[in-house]
Amino acid sequence: MAQVYLTQQGIYQHKAELLDIQEHHLPEAKACGNEQNVQFYEARIKKLRTQLANCIRIETRTPIQSPIADVEQVWNEFWKPLVTDAEGNVDMDQVKKELCDLHFLIKNVGKVYDHITGFRITKVTADPAIVIQEAEEHYRMIYEREEE
Repeated sequence: MAQVYLTQQGIYQHKAELLDIQEHHLPEAKACGNEQNVQFYEARIKKLRTQLANCIRIETRTPIQSPIADVEQVWNEFWKPLVTDAEGNVDMDQVKKELCDLHFLIKNVGKVYDHITGFRITKVTADPAIVIQEAEEHYRMIYEREEE
C-alpha cells in the first residue's frame, strides 16, 4: 500500500465517508440483496480503513531521536540503578529480566492502542497525545452512533 498523505480535513472526510458507508449504504445494499453494491462498499471500507491506518502511522510514526545527553540521563536516572550492582557492574541477569519486561510492553501496547483507537494506531512509539486524541475521537463516534 502506498503511503497516503492527508491533511486533518482529509482524515475527517475519510472517516465521515467510512461511517456513512458502514451505517447507511452497506446495510441498504444488503437489505436489497444487491451483491455487486455490497462487494463495492466492502472493498471501499477496506480501502478507507487501510488509508486511514497508513495515514495515522505516517503522522505519528516518528523515530525516537534523543540527543546523547538524554540517553545518558535516562541511563543514569532509570536503567543504571536497575541493572548495576553497588560497584557499578552490569548484572546481565537483571538486564535480561528488564529486557523481557520491555519486550512484553512492546508486544502488547500496540494491541491496546489498536483497540482503543478503533484500529487507527498500533505503533508503540506513537505520540501519547495523538493516541489519546484518536481514542477520544473513536469513542465520540461510538457514542454519537448510540445516541441516534
